[in-house]
Amino acid sequence: MSDLTFFSKTPLSCPVCETRFYREELRTGRGRLNAGELTKELRRTYLPSQKYGEVFPLIYPVTVCPGCYYATYHPDFLELPEESLEPIRAAEHNRINDVQRLFEGVDFTSPRRLQEGCSSYYLAATCYEHFDRAVSPVFKQGLSSLRAAWLCNDLHRKRPNDNFDYLAQVFYRKARFFYTYAVELEQKGQHQDGPQMNRTLHQGRQGGDAGGVQLIETQADRDDQDDLGGRGDQKGIAVSVPHGIRFSHGNQFRS
Repeated sequence: MSDLTFFSKTPLSCPVCETRFYREELRTGRGRLNAGELTKELRRTYLPSQKYGEVFPLIYPVTVCPGCYYATYHPDFLELPEESLEPIRAAEHNRINDVQRLFEGVDFTSPRRLQEGCSSYYLAATCYEHFDRAVSPVFKQGLSSLRAAWLCNDLHRKRPNDNFDYLAQVFYRKARFFYTYAVELEQKGQHQDGPQMNRTLHQGRQGGDAGGVQLIETQADRDDQDDLGGRGDQKGIAVSVPHGIRFSHGNQFRS
């Protein structure tokens, strides 16, 4: 058992696939979390300690089923609306494939690393597509995208040659879209049903690697096209990242 985390004694049962698993929890106290500065993005940093090294509390808040990769923030995990069950169940294959192509060796049954943390937020953002307004899914998609960007920056600091800085920029753009959309819905008094992440899997070979994942920016990103050199009239400015993965930015929905 780790001195930093522990697995809960009571198993959770996934409401999608009924897999039983134990959630990893972060221990507190005894100098495990030494608060550092607050960044301009309002992210709390933590100072490494001699005993525990670097600690990343953000990799733990999302509960992920290791069987089907259904993921939400912990209070929502067992509150899956009945009408959302089948869409989330039907998307299981896509979720698993997406994460496996984004990060090698992801394992939600072992102590989490930055890879699992970032993946958990991506999975949460995709699963909240299917939740109703009672849990503010659009806001949580934005929060998940922002935290995924932060963890990608952490990964880039550790592995600067793997292009995680590009991936961070993609998640920042998605966070901006979701937060803007949530505010618009709130101002109009409309439902906050979750929009799709609009990811498509491209089979075949890209740059010598088989397959790839694309996160597609949508029409609602219309004001954000100048980031990363994008233009509003372009339909797919691709940014290459490791292992043949491509993240596209454009102003069109793709299916």
